[in-house]
Amino acid sequence: MSPLTSHAVYENLLKKLSSGEYPPGMRLVNRTLAEEMEVSVMPIREALTRLTSEGLVEHIPGAGAFVREFSIKDMIKLYAFREQLECFAVREAADNIQSYQQRRLEKIGDRAAEIWAAIGSDTSELRDKKLLWEWVAQDAAFHETIIEAADNDWLARAASSVRMLSHVNRSKPRDSSPVKGEQTLEEHRAIMEAIGNGDGEEGAEIMRRHILNAMDQQIQYMEGEHG
Repeated sequence: MSPLTSHAVYENLLKKLSSGEYPPGMRLVNRTLAEEMEVSVMPIREALTRLTSEGLVEHIPGAGAFVREFSIKDMIKLYAFREQLECFAVREAADNIQSYQQRRLEKIGDRAAEIWAAIGSDTSELRDKKLLWEWVAQDAAFHETIIEAADNDWLARAASSVRMLSHVNRSKPRDSSPVKGEQTLEEHRAIMEAIGNGDGEEGAEIMRRHILNAMDQQIQYMEGEHG
C-alpha cells in the first residue's frame, strides 16, 4: 500500500472531481477507490468525509457516497452567493490590486484570447478537449487573481469553496458558441480595466452581469442534459 496521507488522497479525489473524471452522480466506493489509488480504505474514508463536509460529495443512507449533483434550484442559489462574493472582490481589488497582479490579469486575458481563437478555428464536431480545458483553467485563473488582489482571507476561503462547487458541477468541458466566448473575453477585459482604473463600482456591475450570464449558460446546459 502507498504511504499517501488522507490529505494527499483528498487532493487526488478533488482533482478527479474538478476534471470531470468523477462526474456528478457517480457512486464513490471506498474499496474501489482504495485499489485505484493503492492506499488503504481509511484515508479514502477520511477524504470522502472532508469532501462531504465541503458539499462536493453527498452520503445517501443505504446507498453510499456520490459526487454531488446539483439541481437547477441549487445552482441558482450557488451563483447568487457567488455574485455577492465576486462583486465584493472586484470592489476590494480596485483599491488593493498590485501591479504584478494587474499584469497577471493582462497575461491571462491575452492567453484566453489565443485559446478562444484556436477553438473557434476548429470546425470539427469534436473540438480539442485540451484547449477547452485550458479555456476553463484561464477563466478560473482570472477570477482567482481578482480574489487574491482583494486581499481578504475570509473572502478567499469562501470564494474558493463556492467556485469549486460550481466548477465540479460543470462535469466536463463542452462546446460553447463563439459568441459566448467573445462575450466572456469582453467582460473580462472590461472588469480588468475598471479595476485598473480604481473604479470598483463599475467593475462590480460588470462582474454581476458576467456571473449572471454564466449562471444562465449553466442552467441552459443542465436543462438540455435533462431533456
